[in-house]
Amino acid sequence: MPIPIVSLTSVTTSGSAGFRGGGEVGLSVRQLAGKSTVMPPADIERGLPTTTPSRVETQIPNGVGSPMANGGPHHVTASTAAKHNKVSNGHVVRNGHATQKFAVSTAPPPVTTTTTADIPVPKIRENVPAVSVQNACKTWKTGGILALDNCSITVEEGTIYGLLGPSGCGKTTLLNSIVGLNHLDSGELSVFGMKPGTPESGIPGRLVGFMPQDLALYPVFTVRESLAYFGTLGGMQPRIIKERTDFLLNFLALHKPDQRVGKLSGGQQRRVSLAVALISDPPLLILDEPTVGVDPMLRKNIWKYLLTLCREENSTIIITTHYIEEASRAHRVGLMRKGQILEEASPSSLLSFYKKSNLEDVFLHICETRETSFDDLRKKLDESPTQMKTARALEAEEREAKQKQKDSADAARQRLASANPMRSASFNAVLSKDLSKPFADGIQNPSFVAEEETSLNNDLDPRIDLEEVTIPRPKVDGSSIDSGSSERELSGTPRKSRSPLRPPIPVGPYPREPSPDYDNSILSIRPKRKLPPRRPRMSFKAMKALMIKNIVTVYRNIFLLLFELGIPPTQIALFALTIGNNPNHLPVAIYNAEVSSPAVCTNLSYFYSCDYLNALDPYVVTQVWTNSSEEALNMVLRKEAWGMITVPDNFSEHLVDRFMAGIEATSESINGSIMEVRLDMSSQTIAAILAEELFNSYQNFTKKMVRDLLFEVPENLASLPIKFGDPIYGEREPRFAEFMAPGMLTALGYFMSLGLTALSFVQERKQGLLNRSVVAGVTFMEILLGHIMVQFVIMAGQNILALVFLLGIFAIPNRGSLFLVILLTLIQGLAGMTFGLLISAATKEEATAQIIGLGVFFPTLLLTGIVWPREAMAPWLEVLSSLLPQTHGVDGLRAIMSRGLGIEDHAVQLALYGPIVWTFIHIFFCWLIIVIRK
Repeated sequence: MPIPIVSLTSVTTSGSAGFRGGGEVGLSVRQLAGKSTVMPPADIERGLPTTTPSRVETQIPNGVGSPMANGGPHHVTASTAAKHNKVSNGHVVRNGHATQKFAVSTAPPPVTTTTTADIPVPKIRENVPAVSVQNACKTWKTGGILALDNCSITVEEGTIYGLLGPSGCGKTTLLNSIVGLNHLDSGELSVFGMKPGTPESGIPGRLVGFMPQDLALYPVFTVRESLAYFGTLGGMQPRIIKERTDFLLNFLALHKPDQRVGKLSGGQQRRVSLAVALISDPPLLILDEPTVGVDPMLRKNIWKYLLTLCREENSTIIITTHYIEEASRAHRVGLMRKGQILEEASPSSLLSFYKKSNLEDVFLHICETRETSFDDLRKKLDESPTQMKTARALEAEEREAKQKQKDSADAARQRLASANPMRSASFNAVLSKDLSKPFADGIQNPSFVAEEETSLNNDLDPRIDLEEVTIPRPKVDGSSIDSGSSERELSGTPRKSRSPLRPPIPVGPYPREPSPDYDNSILSIRPKRKLPPRRPRMSFKAMKALMIKNIVTVYRNIFLLLFELGIPPTQIALFALTIGNNPNHLPVAIYNAEVSSPAVCTNLSYFYSCDYLNALDPYVVTQVWTNSSEEALNMVLRKEAWGMITVPDNFSEHLVDRFMAGIEATSESINGSIMEVRLDMSSQTIAAILAEELFNSYQNFTKKMVRDLLFEVPENLASLPIKFGDPIYGEREPRFAEFMAPGMLTALGYFMSLGLTALSFVQERKQGLLNRSVVAGVTFMEILLGHIMVQFVIMAGQNILALVFLLGIFAIPNRGSLFLVILLTLIQGLAGMTFGLLISAATKEEATAQIIGLGVFFPTLLLTGIVWPREAMAPWLEVLSSLLPQTHGVDGLRAIMSRGLGIEDHAVQLALYGPIVWTFIHIFFCWLIIVIRK
């Protein structure tokens, strides 16, 4: 609905001692939601038609020069003000000072001009500071470090607060608590009257701009992309983002907006970081060392721009700096040491009270005083209690006096409201003036309170002419604004509407308006503040921005992307080429006492020892003949052979006697027909391969003997009395690679995804990017989903390439559903991805995250049955193995690939459900760690 406006055109004086003549000034009051609000000079309507009424000129004494320097008076009628719906609010401020003049008409008011109902009585609400911290305590559990020790600060709205203190005194902890990154152990904290972190507070979110001490910028982004990214996170519209970006690029002299941030100089990167904090034009700015490494002239302009924000937008700015001269420009400074605020006052008040020439000497003096023993302090207090009052105590007394004056004015207004409505309306008009302005810039004028109250009581008269108002044009760059100046459209919400009766804040010795050498053209093109609406808990725009950020980060690290996509097929190729094939060409030392040379052993040989040796597969066994058993043994000892075979003399003769005599064979025949085999058992796999080959060769050899000696007896008589039928699952001669293939797919899907995300949070947190995104309003769940969605696509590509190489190129058989194989590998990758995020949330260094990832890899290979069957484990260890997400994944893939089973199989169902449960467990603990760390 439109904002009702009441224009008080004049106030009649009747010999008030509080008003003294000379000069002209206009007054208008905007009634907004029953409150009279103070509007800055930028909100005064420009170019309005003028009239020349008869008037009596009065001026409130404030120690400021004549307002005629503002370009002279301009007169506005009530009808014109109503037509334009744009009038000033409260009193007029010239160059940041409280200069007010009233054009007072002696003519009686027309009866039809206004009524009592047209002038609602405003309610004077209690002052709410922009930031209030009371008795804040914070102890870091890791190390037991006391960061904040009963810390208390008050930052008034529309002021710059300088926070000074050495490194490690708790400044960063305090700022992080204000923006909602940390939770206090005890104490009270409010920002704009609300607790940070609550949905209605807007902090973290759209109401705060944060510039940390670190750059906290994505090096792969360009300058323009960085501003667009953080603007989108803050819920800004694209058009407004473009306007603000163009303004900030011009103001901060960022002439290469399409260059990547990582290629900029250090000073340019600091300016980009400052632009990111200013992009959303928030009412609260928290800047940590904003001008480090910045050109002195640009530093000067930045400070003037911050002052402009305070004056015109009523912004509140908290700055930490190591430059003492910068801190002296703030409206108020807080001196912090060991987690406590030692003093909190305006720079001029501190310098005046402690009689020092600079704040550094003040800080040193206060620190030395605090080191004095309590008894000495008490003794000094007893001797001279007045001198021991701190600057903060003096300001508290001043604020108390102001509160008493305001209460007295409130009581007078209530009495007038009941006695005479018209006098009450005039009273409200005069009361709308900011009574704290005479105290600006440290000016102390105790007589102002009494004079102002006297003038209010004496000057109110029922014959007030509500016809005309005299409005002076404010100066911006030292010259008056002519009628041709561009008008600034007023928004529905006045900028200085939060705290119309803010307590006086002593201001340092610097001008609050831009100096003549300041480029005011930048100020003229500065877009108006348009705060975005309250964002939902899950913002689609924020999710989109996070996904685009992750995609750009991956795309502009193309070699890393190719490496990530190339690892799975490379590992599958290495696995298929090295794992599962039988060892071959194994050297075995041979000593045959029956035959002097291997040349004798031919297919036509009559020596059965030669028949047996010829039955050995030459692809598996490489025979190395020796001249003695000692020589064969030495070959094995020198690791030149994997075993030795010794054939006794007359082996063939004794073997025939044993075969023909049967149970009647003599001991000599039995012992003489035995070959001795000795193997190197240091390698169980090779020894097992050799033993199997020697056994199979003996089976073939005995069948040949039956054919040679017993023509009428079938050769199966020499076979074992065991028959192996066709296998139920798998092949008759399985490969070990087929056994390990499901495990390799599971391990690759899990640990490659873990590697993609294990460093993401660590790197962003270490660079300050994670905290900056959170302050911009992004929730933990949005960050998590943004990583998962992008990394899931990369992980899917990795798994598809791995399956192509495994099933297509190296022909590992898959007897089940290919869809289920792909689905199980993707689910394993999702579980690994969330586990990587959990590691990233729990660690602070990249090396720690990498060590944890490697430490988890090998136990997974051993406990999940990837390398060796779980049935070989101890019973209690097998139970532990069954709880791991990869275990059921391996069993499920083996059921599909080797057995050809489907979703109806219990192992396949566990392979689907188990990793999903672990995924939610990882997300829960990740959230829990982040909450605990706050």
